[in-house]
Amino acid sequence: MGLEIITDELIQHLLKTPKRVENPKARKKTDSGNERVTYIVSDDEGNRFNLYLRQNYKPGMEDAFSCGLSYILPSGEAFTLVRYNGPSHDHPNKLEKERIGYVPHIHTSSRRYLDETGKADGFAKGTDRFRTQEGALACLLKDCNVTGLTANPDQPSLFI
Repeated sequence: MGLEIITDELIQHLLKTPKRVENPKARKKTDSGNERVTYIVSDDEGNRFNLYLRQNYKPGMEDAFSCGLSYILPSGEAFTLVRYNGPSHDHPNKLEKERIGYVPHIHTSSRRYLDETGKADGFAKGTDRFRTQEGALACLLKDCNVTGLTANPDQPSLFI
């Protein structure tokens, strides 16, 4: 069973169900100019997830970060449910024919984007809820009902 089981209802259910990080002491790895860590996450229904953080560590690329939550399909394939990105690029929402600018943004998966573009998490909305990777992680943990890991939310900016 692969992507054919994905529906908007399933995506919302998987995001809302309580989940817990199983390996909170996972180690960071560096590779190809990025620092990465992946946490294994599960829920009481037997669903498995990966919570991942990626940070570009090249000078001047502090805004190039991402954290996301992927559902592990019964086939073993990872399906990204949400992704929280830094403002390092001007993200295009292809179906809406719009660009959101160089702002932090949150990608959400949908059946529509999967069917029409082949990339379920291709749609994103700009946000002022985070500015750093740790702030993005704090938002993800709260939004996706994940426990077993902590992150400090970003303080509101006084200059926006």
